[in-house]
Amino acid sequence: MDALIGLWIGFSTAHAEDGPGFEVPLELSEGTWMSVSVHDDTVVFDLLGDLWRLPLSGGDAIQLTSGSTWDGQPQLSPDGDTIAFVSDASGSEQIWLMDADGGEPRPLTADSAQVSSPAWDADGQSIIAQRRTVDGDVVLWQYSVTDGTGLALTDAAAHPHAGEPWSDGAHLWFSSRVEPYRDDGDPVAGLWQVWRMALDDRSARPVLSGTGSAARPTVSPDGTLMAFISRDRDQTVLELLEVKSGRRRVLSTGLSLDAMEGLARRGVYPAMDWTDDGRAIVLWTGGKLWRLGLDGQRVEIPFNASGRWQVQPVSRDSITIPDEIQARVVRWPTWGPEGRLAFSALGALWVREPDGSIVRISQGTGYAPAWRPDGAAMTWSRWSDITAQPGEFPTGGGELMVGTFGWRARAESTGVRGVLVSPTWSERGQRIAVLRGLSSTGGLELGDDPGYEVLLLIRRLGRWESRVVDTISGIPGHRAPKLYLRDDRVWFRQDTDGAPALLSVRTDGTDRRVHLRFPPGVDDVVPSPDLSHIAWRQGATVSVAAWDDREEAVDAATLSAVTMSGVSGDWLGWTPDGAALSWSIGPTVLTQPIPTEAGAATAATAVDISLILPRDRPEHTIALTHARLITMNGNEIVEDATVTIVRDRIAAIEVGGAPPDDARVIDCTGLTITPGLIDVYTQSHAAAGDILPDQEWRYRTALDFGVTTIHDPALPADVGLTQSRRVAVGFQQGPRVLAGASAMSVESSESIEVLGIESVWVPGWASRELRQGVAAACRSTEVLCVLEGEDLWQMLSAILDGYSAVAHSFPHAPVYADIRELLAASGTAYSPTLLADRSGLGGENFYYQYDNPADDLRLLRHHPRRLLDQEAWRRSVLARDWSFQDVASDTASLARLGALVTLGSHGMLQGLGTHWELWAMAGSGAMSPMEALQAATIDGARSLGLEAELGSIEVGKLADLLVLSADPLERIDNTIQIAMVIKNGEIVDTGASLTTP
Repeated sequence: MDALIGLWIGFSTAHAEDGPGFEVPLELSEGTWMSVSVHDDTVVFDLLGDLWRLPLSGGDAIQLTSGSTWDGQPQLSPDGDTIAFVSDASGSEQIWLMDADGGEPRPLTADSAQVSSPAWDADGQSIIAQRRTVDGDVVLWQYSVTDGTGLALTDAAAHPHAGEPWSDGAHLWFSSRVEPYRDDGDPVAGLWQVWRMALDDRSARPVLSGTGSAARPTVSPDGTLMAFISRDRDQTVLELLEVKSGRRRVLSTGLSLDAMEGLARRGVYPAMDWTDDGRAIVLWTGGKLWRLGLDGQRVEIPFNASGRWQVQPVSRDSITIPDEIQARVVRWPTWGPEGRLAFSALGALWVREPDGSIVRISQGTGYAPAWRPDGAAMTWSRWSDITAQPGEFPTGGGELMVGTFGWRARAESTGVRGVLVSPTWSERGQRIAVLRGLSSTGGLELGDDPGYEVLLLIRRLGRWESRVVDTISGIPGHRAPKLYLRDDRVWFRQDTDGAPALLSVRTDGTDRRVHLRFPPGVDDVVPSPDLSHIAWRQGATVSVAAWDDREEAVDAATLSAVTMSGVSGDWLGWTPDGAALSWSIGPTVLTQPIPTEAGAATAATAVDISLILPRDRPEHTIALTHARLITMNGNEIVEDATVTIVRDRIAAIEVGGAPPDDARVIDCTGLTITPGLIDVYTQSHAAAGDILPDQEWRYRTALDFGVTTIHDPALPADVGLTQSRRVAVGFQQGPRVLAGASAMSVESSESIEVLGIESVWVPGWASRELRQGVAAACRSTEVLCVLEGEDLWQMLSAILDGYSAVAHSFPHAPVYADIRELLAASGTAYSPTLLADRSGLGGENFYYQYDNPADDLRLLRHHPRRLLDQEAWRRSVLARDWSFQDVASDTASLARLGALVTLGSHGMLQGLGTHWELWAMAGSGAMSPMEALQAATIDGARSLGLEAELGSIEVGKLADLLVLSADPLERIDNTIQIAMVIKNGEIVDTGASLTTP
């Protein structure tokens, strides 16, 4: 994880130069998920990232904090003089202190982890809080108020998610999930417990557990009662426990829904507090603050909070679809003799000659080139999606090829098949070593390799013979180790004892040795061709050292290494003579000589790969006559329309018009046409590591269901940018793919521009500092910035920071005026991904329960049946409480207030899942069919900057159309009655004659 964070260095301080943005003034008398603390007649609470003070009787709230930082979870000290709270003012969430009147805010913790949910110990000398690491460990720590030092109180193994602490001086009360987070946990069956720990000896026992769960323990001032939250079927209730007797009773029902089924980053329920006399509890529910007496009577504590929120502008530049496509990612740049350069781009293999000309080498896909030392031959791998039987995974389609050059140029297969990567030649060019993924025989998808066989190939009597030398480990979804064949040994990188190392084994499989050990975080180890030098990358630093003694195991730290300045990018390697390092940045391959003297500097030489191909477009003219159009130009419906398509664009729309003489005429009488569906947040590609499929089945399945544009933002840059352009130039079929990239695979704003990235995806665990840095980089380069939403605070602060989009639903529904008005004013797009709803049961469970995807003939055309069976054949969920329906209703309200709401299926079920998401958006009490279709078409285009090109049926736009045999405005599930799909002006073979159960 440290290595991943190292890639973010270029982003971490970029926000410091950001401008003030614009102000959103709000007058609020209600809010969402508000924590409270009480002392005497004063209540402090959090609202939309600021802290406020209010008389217990209610009135005008006094703002205690403001600005761009996100502050919350206030807790008054036992003497009422100090407020402990959570703030990200230092770049990540830490505990801060300030005077009760808002003066002298100061940090208490400066932890490497994120710290939240503070609770004062009874003596006011320490604070107990939740500490969450990047790796996901969540424990309770106790921090000294004097100097901020801390120590752990709970263990992540025993308490996978300890939180909501409350101390009475002798005991620590806290909530604990019974297992690590998983989707679809069941609080009714007993998902959360309340524990009590003796602070003197740390002994702990569960106090409440079992049906309905229990969380958010809040002990009365005299210690006799404990209030807590539990679940009664689909309702959240507040109960009281008599501490001595163990008797419990329900004090209040119908509270706002808790977060037991979610990630609960801010607790299962907002913090509540007792009044000093112990006669009432103050808490938030239904958007309001309430005083709840022990008799169950509620009295509202009204408040008026007037403030101004600073919001950064959203980066959403208009995107034009070009007619020429440049390969912006060069993979496996490999130098051969005499300045020839082999590389993979657009999933094919090419050679750049010294004069700059580029020749395609592979007929199909081509990866991992390796030159024979004399330069007269090359080996590489390819993949061709061979499927033994319908419904099985494409396996066995990989081959290791050898090609020769010159007057006897030809390419032949070695006969070795499987997932083949990292080939390498021996010194004399007589033998080849290559890795073969163990998934080659296991029926797994590309990139799922749990390990690799090391194969040795020897040419005998005109044939290549192979044998297994060794087996080494791999990491699914990551690149395979590189191989080197020297001195009758095969050399490779592999983790040993939890840290990377360089190992070797004899070609007969004996004498495996460790030669060099590297510190954790080193993610690339590259020996020079003659093994005289070793290069390694740690974060953004590349080091090179001479390496003489290869017999003994040594630590790389003991070598005399030089740091290579200016080396960034990807695919680290060497020139054939071992005199210079090589790497690629986007479409540029660079070389830099190794300094011959300590302290000397060398300059890099760049070679630009200008590989430009025409975008795949048809040559024909099509006329769709007598059609009914739902144009998405407002609520416009056009009857008896003739739509003329010339090549890839809509050339004319006429009511009752005659088709052009040269057009292929298609009678659409009785058919309804909408724009093609746009899925703005999906996962439509496996993280294949090294080898990409010849035809990504997810893409083909999406097209079968009329999904003509997708945004798949969370991929490594080299995979996402390669796959999107393979579709654009016609190397594979699929929806139009917006080229997104995970921020972990992008080093800086400069690399965003070089790679031609159109969006950057940020994971949920990123700190505020990193999120702001990425947002600023996206604004400066005018690309989209997308957040993987996990937590309410994180999503709302991303809106303030100007994110183009937040994906996943707000974890609480409904949200109130604070969030509704902020989202509507911000311009940030909101994609609730109802199928993957994290506030309760995801919507996909509902449709698996009531639909029959396992027998859907359209789905089975390209979706591997056995992979579908894995999800659809037997489901364990049978439920009544579908929280995604509440989120859908809330989402409809947000859209009607002006928020930009879009459709994102999260890739839960390719193709059909996009329709499920659409149907969920238009469920009972949610959007109308027209509103949902707008979210799935024109609003999706707006959110991606593609409104001028896609999303509606208008002259001049690209011809992406979904032709239906039934009216989706009458029934939204008629979107599955597909008569025809047109993408880019071309009719897609979707098996339209198939009947869907």
